[in-house]
Amino acid sequence: MEVPPLLKSLIADGVWPSTPKESFALTMTIGRERVRAMAPEAHRIALYTPPFFTVWQRSASNPFWNSAEGAPDGLDPKRALVIGDFGIGSDAPIVLDGRVGAPPPSVVRLRWGKVHNEWVEMTSSFPKFTMQLGLCR
Repeated sequence: MEVPPLLKSLIADGVWPSTPKESFALTMTIGRERVRAMAPEAHRIALYTPPFFTVWQRSASNPFWNSAEGAPDGLDPKRALVIGDFGIGSDAPIVLDGRVGAPPPSVVRLRWGKVHNEWVEMTSSFPKFTMQLGLCR
């Protein structure tokens, strides 16, 4: 899956973090209420820096992605680009899900359950995701 043009533009404009230091700084400025609007059990969001990898690429070196906890049947691993999580040590990734309809992709997160984990939609598109975080208008 290719990086969407909006994400490339946000990186070029310095809105989306391009270094770990920028990612940490942005994590600290995105309000808890914005995060909870998309993931009620979360407190903080961490946005990844380039290069971005698909779930398929990550699964080659990390067994989590192929395990039951990673809910591998809920995504097309080659069409799911990992763009963030819910903070340091988080095992709740956020991905651009390229399966549904035409671009832009939806944004989904891994929600942990008592019986099984599942991928749930955070927003129907990446532009909506950036607006909800206050990165775009």
